[in-house]
Amino acid sequence: MPDYPKIGVIAAAGKGTRAYPRSIQIHKTVFEIQGKTLLHHNAEILVRQLGIRQLYVIAGHLEEQVRAAVQHIAASGLPAAMDVVPWTRRGLAADVASLADKISGPFYLILGDEFYHQPDHEAFTRFVDSHTDVAAAVGFVRTPYASKIQKNYSILVDGDRVRQIVEKPTNPPNDMLGVGSYLLTPSYFDFFQKTPVSSRSGVVELMDVIHHMAEKTQNVFAVPLTSHYFNINTMQDYHQTVYEVRHDQFETFSLSLIIPG
Repeated sequence: MPDYPKIGVIAAAGKGTRAYPRSIQIHKTVFEIQGKTLLHHNAEILVRQLGIRQLYVIAGHLEEQVRAAVQHIAASGLPAAMDVVPWTRRGLAADVASLADKISGPFYLILGDEFYHQPDHEAFTRFVDSHTDVAAAVGFVRTPYASKIQKNYSILVDGDRVRQIVEKPTNPPNDMLGVGSYLLTPSYFDFFQKTPVSSRSGVVELMDVIHHMAEKTQNVFAVPLTSHYFNINTMQDYHQTVYEVRHDQFETFSLSLIIPG
């Protein structure tokens, strides 16, 4: 039987500087879409679609807001234990690595300031069903917009194996937009220690660790998702996401009136 992950991690520590001034007082992961916080939506993906039973939420900036949101999610009846853990102030890669003593098997990581409309993260479960010797896997969606890939990362693949990861590429090599959903294994913790500090940021970067894993193990994979993906970097991104989701819901509702189910 496959070794299905039972632990999930949500990164909710950053300051969200590109969403200033709102994010000075309101943490980005508690921005609401469809009546729920981004944190709540991503927790539901991990629990309801991926079967996670233990959630760790990494918090730092405006930690009290994140803790209140976690309490609200727990009170909603989501069937998983939820614990808030402190950030390291040394970047996301280090934040995840700090959980080494809590995690002994494969686990999922989702970035807390992203939104997936009509998520299909069961694709990761189908992936686990059909693959062995996995070091890591990254989710991606296809997009015709190079500008979206330029804000995230691109991946070069051989079949479904990742050969190269390029963060914020100037000229994306394909239409594969890497998103903030990952399947990681305990080998991540070893590779974190071996990955050099980024000259750009001064800390070890998450994507550098995963790229290092891909180069050394040849067992990092790309998992296609069919979700409508939104990266909430700025307030403009947030308002655009709210608009597009509402527009999609309106069109679906209107179609249901024309063609009854």
